[in-house]
Amino acid sequence: MVTLCNNPNCNLLANHKGAHQFVFKKAWEDSFHSNDINKIQKAGYCTPRGGAKGGYQNHVNRNSKVIIPYEKLSEVTLDNYKDGYVIRLFPSQYFSAKHVVHNIFVNNESVIVGENAFILYRTYEDFDKFPPLPDWKIRSILKLNNPG
Repeated sequence: MVTLCNNPNCNLLANHKGAHQFVFKKAWEDSFHSNDINKIQKAGYCTPRGGAKGGYQNHVNRNSKVIIPYEKLSEVTLDNYKDGYVIRLFPSQYFSAKHVVHNIFVNNESVIVGENAFILYRTYEDFDKFPPLPDWKIRSILKLNNPG
């Protein structure tokens, strides 16, 4: 696990010596695959059209799948996404308790985790409170140095 400085304008490792720095890629090098580090570096140097330096752009193909937040699902027309879509759910949206799926998703043919939907864990607390189901396979861009 990477622990960063408590200063919100600093991305150095916790307890660093010297001045705070906003840009510090070494904090990520031990946790990310090289392809992911290259992507972060490339995005960090992009300037959006008409924007100031420091903005980020999405460098994906125009024919990529669209990620639709579950809370916005009722506002979109799924037929508009000719190249496909996937629905993002947070653990608290999908689970009602540890290993208990909300009734709305039981036998639901329109939102199926692993097929057209995925669960995005943003915090360790969510992972502890609503862990993945035992038969799920976890996908991650992080290199797990100490699995288990």
